[in-house]
Amino acid sequence: MGGSSSIQINTDSIFEVKMDRHGSVKNAMEFSKGEWKALSKVGKSIDLNGVDTIKSPTHRRKVDAAPYAYLIFKTKDSTYQSASFDGGEPPVKLKNVVNTMLTFSMIRKGK
Repeated sequence: MGGSSSIQINTDSIFEVKMDRHGSVKNAMEFSKGEWKALSKVGKSIDLNGVDTIKSPTHRRKVDAAPYAYLIFKTKDSTYQSASFDGGEPPVKLKNVVNTMLTFSMIRKGK
């Protein structure tokens, strides 16, 4: 599909990278304690030990009809990666986390 994007959120910052055939755009912004608290609350509903087995509701990414997506959760002790899913169609168990991340990201862009 000719491009990629990533969002990385830490306790105090949000960092986005969008790449396409014309180059890359990078944005780094502050992330408030309130926003981190809201995201953490949503994230606590996910069983990280089973996040790699959550099934995707759609499979359009396999025929290049949707972007490939996954989440990586890092704790003090471990890193957990979700199974892949179609960008824009996360599994129900991940939907709140994905939508919360995207909301925080879009607010800063004025969209």
